[in-house]
Amino acid sequence: MITWSVIGWVMAWGSLGIQTLFWMVIYRRVGNWQGKQEEEPGVGKPVSVIICARNEAENLKKHLPRFLNQTDRSLEIMVVDDNSTDHTGAVLLSMPGSLVTFTTVIAPPKPAQWKGKKWPLECGIRHARHDVLLLTDADGEPASEHWEKKMTEKIGNQTQIVLGYAPYRRRPGWLNRLIRFETAWTAIQYLGWALAGHPYMGVGRNLAYTKELFMKAGGLARHAHLPGGDDDLFVQEAANGTNTRVQLDPSAFVFSEPESTWADWLRQKQRHLSTSWRYKRKTQLLLGLHAASLLLFYPGLWLTGGPGWIILLLILVRWAGLRWWMGRSLQRLGEHDLIAWIPVLDTLYLGYLVVMTTLNVNYQKPRTWK
Repeated sequence: MITWSVIGWVMAWGSLGIQTLFWMVIYRRVGNWQGKQEEEPGVGKPVSVIICARNEAENLKKHLPRFLNQTDRSLEIMVVDDNSTDHTGAVLLSMPGSLVTFTTVIAPPKPAQWKGKKWPLECGIRHARHDVLLLTDADGEPASEHWEKKMTEKIGNQTQIVLGYAPYRRRPGWLNRLIRFETAWTAIQYLGWALAGHPYMGVGRNLAYTKELFMKAGGLARHAHLPGGDDDLFVQEAANGTNTRVQLDPSAFVFSEPESTWADWLRQKQRHLSTSWRYKRKTQLLLGLHAASLLLFYPGLWLTGGPGWIILLLILVRWAGLRWWMGRSLQRLGEHDLIAWIPVLDTLYLGYLVVMTTLNVNYQKPRTWK
């Protein structure tokens, strides 16, 4: 006879086994990354950096000089102004002269069926002078003057997409720790799967691909009616194990300021997660299986009704494994200070998964990206 205790033990051990398998086969690749998978020689093509902006005057004033200071002199920096109503135009006109090519594009009025950021991005890509494209946001700041070179140096021959990492700035408080932990967790998943030959998404704050690939895929028109997906849905369709590489050199990171309130962060995550139901069935299954293993572990332990010391031992074993595997990945991603807090952040992350699952049931998709 199957009892609740048996069901609980199956849930607990099954969840632990699934998580261990994912870490050993997929996610460990991020912590072990040494750049060796980037052996394919790049061809040094000129690059167009595309920054979409809507009412981003202050961010452009602060961060644009860092983009203009990249070491590649054949670089084109393009800002696509999506009909801003602040003083974005004045800021762009005030930018000092630079040896790199600096271009401003005013996006035409957005067609009714185009939602979110896709229309200005589509316009910018079609105006770009070069075939190699490097995308980022107006609120992003490259980690070094070598960012563009590192992110695009391997594009050529078979490589047409490079996935980068875009962390958030370190600030005081638990909200900031959780934001950076969740961002790192997301990166460990999509970068790990990409390194395993199954890329399924990228982050538009730090993403490179070729204009040729973009045009071949039909641009962003297929998902024009969705408010999000300008980055992950494009990668979902265009990337494969042959044409995609990963760049985790710290000099190639792009930093952004995190949200400062819980409500703003949850709204941001709702918007970002609204396109995940468009992923391929296989990807949804794999990501869902991992999320289920996280959510069912503790309920399974509770159902066992087993001795407290055994339950505590299993929790400590899981945390020890997470500390080892995730610790290596967090080091690679430059999030060293989070390692000591893994047990606490892991618990908060599980709560976050529950909240997001609940909120997304009746989530109404936004019609604008700003």
